[in-house]
Amino acid sequence: GDEAPTSSDLRKALTNPGVWGVGIISLLSYMMYMIYNSWMPTYLTSTFDIELALGGLLTALFPAVGLLARPSGGLLSEQVFDGRSFPVIAISFAGSGLIAVGMFLSRTLLILAGGLVVAGFAIQLQFGLLYTLVQRYVPRNVGGTAVSVVSTVGWLGTFAGPPILGAAIETTGSYASVFAGALLLAIGGMVTILALTEPPAR
Repeated sequence: GDEAPTSSDLRKALTNPGVWGVGIISLLSYMMYMIYNSWMPTYLTSTFDIELALGGLLTALFPAVGLLARPSGGLLSEQVFDGRSFPVIAISFAGSGLIAVGMFLSRTLLILAGGLVVAGFAIQLQFGLLYTLVQRYVPRNVGGTAVSVVSTVGWLGTFAGPPILGAAIETTGSYASVFAGALLLAIGGMVTILALTEPPAR
């Protein structure tokens, strides 16, 4: 089996730029996920004059589609991209960003509901891949440490996203901030991918 990690191994894992790069991807993707989850019910009820319960029900489609999206990301990586994760993550961010623009321009509840489903699928494509990807940047005996970094940083994204966006909405007085925020996070994710080099698949 793998040797127990030394303090030097752990330090290298915790200071590895690739580990923190994947951590940033995790932060951005979970922030985008929470933007949709936390603010979309309010946006729908204020824009379409529907009950908050219906807005919440429509928004529930966003995480629910993850049941299909998360395993699909792995299948796409293995069956189409020879085990590479970056192409799937790029599709995830690009798709989510473009859908955010389309949803902002839409004034039809049905189209927005459909956009939520597609956006939910797109952003969650990458979630499962992040935890296998980050382990390829470090020796196997510190893979768990690398995963913990990505998990923790992603959790910070779920915590930080909604209040930051809430402040932006309050400042601008417009829900356009919801979609602008999603687009900026998608662009940030694409830039992060370009700055990293993906290790070979194991």
